[in-house]
Amino acid sequence: GERRRILTTAKGRAVDMIVFGKPDATRKAWIIARQHAGEPMAEYCIDGLMRRFLDPQDAVAQGLLDAGISFYCVPNINPDGTAMGNLRANAAGIDLNRDWKQNTEPKSVEIAGLLKLMKAEGVDFFLDLHGDEASQFVWLVQPHPDTVTAANVPLQAQIEAFVQERYAEYGADPMTDSSSGAREHQQSPPDSGMAVDYVAWQFKCPSIIVELPFKDTIGADGTPDSLQSAGCEKFGRDCIDMMAEVLTNRKN
Repeated sequence: GERRRILTTAKGRAVDMIVFGKPDATRKAWIIARQHAGEPMAEYCIDGLMRRFLDPQDAVAQGLLDAGISFYCVPNINPDGTAMGNLRANAAGIDLNRDWKQNTEPKSVEIAGLLKLMKAEGVDFFLDLHGDEASQFVWLVQPHPDTVTAANVPLQAQIEAFVQERYAEYGADPMTDSSSGAREHQQSPPDSGMAVDYVAWQFKCPSIIVELPFKDTIGADGTPDSLQSAGCEKFGRDCIDMMAEVLTNRKN
């Protein structure tokens, strides 16, 4: 992988990304973590994902690179907020995942810098990694239906089916589940300010948020399980197989 500097934050911290793939890659997949500063499981997850690209014996990961796809991995887009102990915001008090407005320039230096680079490089797949302090299961946030092209509808469903089939910890999205009473995402407009909606709208590509739990959970065999640290890294490793299915129609 090649390490590249994206930007320097207001507090002088570097935001770097690791790029895997060939210089002549024709498709670009972006994986970002920790828009919300206090969600370390997102960083565990992207670490597991990147480790597969570093393994020359990993046939699936190397197959993706051989297929002409580059992977742009940003382990922590919000290092200022992380260092300050914030749950969501950056040093300026901005929630980065509400700073992706379709018709307004980003207010945060982090999203402004990242988005400038994404527009320059192109985006063909987008994975935004988060953590949920209230849930004991993995859940996904799909982009608003109005932002999804007809061609991408089955790919969005394929992403969710992969997680549902692989993980006993998979649960319903509490923002759209009628039993939760929250329904924030369902009621929000297509121009929500969330990256998942913006990317689907701007780049016309598959786009998804993964929410990983803070809490321990129960595995498929009924024994205690955890998606913290090792479990989140494993989930990240499995994301390689998910992307292989979606990007190359490869079934594992």
